[in-house]
Amino acid sequence: MSEYFRHALSSTTNTPASTPAKAGAQLGNVANGGPRSVTSTFPPGPRPSPGRRRCKAGFLFAAIFATPAALTAQETPADLVAPFVGTLADFGQLSPAAVAPFGMMQLGPDTSPANHAGYDHAATTLLGFSHTRGVGVGCGGAGGDLMISLRYAGQTGPALIDKPSETARAGTYRVRYDGGILAEMAATRGAGVLRFTLPRAGTVDLRIDPRHSYSKRLAASWGSLASDDLRADLVAGTVCDQGAYHLHSASRILVNGRPIHQTLTAGANDLATLHIAGKAGDAIEIRTGLSTVDGRGAASVRNTEVGNKSLAAVAGETRSAWNRILGRVVPSGSRDERALFYTSLYRVMETPVAIDDPDGRHRDNDGAVQTSPKGRTRYANWSLWDNYRTQMPLLALLQPERSADIAQSLVALYANGKAQWSTPTNPS
Repeated sequence: MSEYFRHALSSTTNTPASTPAKAGAQLGNVANGGPRSVTSTFPPGPRPSPGRRRCKAGFLFAAIFATPAALTAQETPADLVAPFVGTLADFGQLSPAAVAPFGMMQLGPDTSPANHAGYDHAATTLLGFSHTRGVGVGCGGAGGDLMISLRYAGQTGPALIDKPSETARAGTYRVRYDGGILAEMAATRGAGVLRFTLPRAGTVDLRIDPRHSYSKRLAASWGSLASDDLRADLVAGTVCDQGAYHLHSASRILVNGRPIHQTLTAGANDLATLHIAGKAGDAIEIRTGLSTVDGRGAASVRNTEVGNKSLAAVAGETRSAWNRILGRVVPSGSRDERALFYTSLYRVMETPVAIDDPDGRHRDNDGAVQTSPKGRTRYANWSLWDNYRTQMPLLALLQPERSADIAQSLVALYANGKAQWSTPTNPS
């Protein structure tokens, strides 16, 4: 195994990793100042250097069929996943965003400059955190919906990322920025929790941008600006802008776990803003559900999948979901090789995404709202290059309970007249 992967996949402690020269030169010591008394919800995870390498086919077959090698009691398959691999420049067009298996919610950072997935590990300027992104796409990647940012009032200049603090695991992401603000997030299939913890007292500006996108934004409007049920209706171009997808969101804003019963102000370009007077250690949470159908569906997703669960509980449930899926294969080999294998398998299980609301409704490929039969699930967000040779057979082997629904969703896609790149009206 290359020295790159020995470095990228070996550490399970939150020790500072090597930062690209560009990032280090820009960051300096500015973002490392300020209080550090607030502790994270999540245990520290691996901080591999990003990039992309290929593993040999022989290793993949050995991983599936060889005699199992036991993991330590403390180290599960999900712990070996290294979400930063493939996030440097445009080498992998991947993101460290928090995501559940086959989840349409991908909650993660947006940087400047960005690659197609909205994030570049070398970047040190943070724009905010958005809820969707394409995985490994070419062209202009779709996603970047509903970007949320929080800064102290009057703060000027770029929001600098504290790179040594940045960690990601299967289902979670955390980072400090802007002199000590801690952002932590976890995702379920269709919902996510984003929490900011303040290092000092002061008024902060919470901004929610419905027009931010990695592709062409076609429409954005607010259905409600109430902090207890903030709703947005979004339409954006698909990958390469060959079609359009519809997305609806419903969010709740909490301070220290309690609703605040306020109304946000929508200004230029529909940017919604809320001013919050905070104390050191205050936690500001935004809990968001997504739906392809409508705001009512998004609120149902939010209430069903995250409800009043703590951030740690959401993170733990998603980690368990990843372990159930990844743990079906127990590879032999060194820790580095097993980490590389589980990281690759993790990416396999990100798409396609399950898009049904709790009542089974989804938006179909022709734009109409349909309801899946009981016990069935509709999938979307396809990457249809050559994965009929690779990903689809692997899903049939490792996820037989999903493969029939995935196949039926593909049949419906082509029955509705799929174009070469994208249908004119996509559900995701």
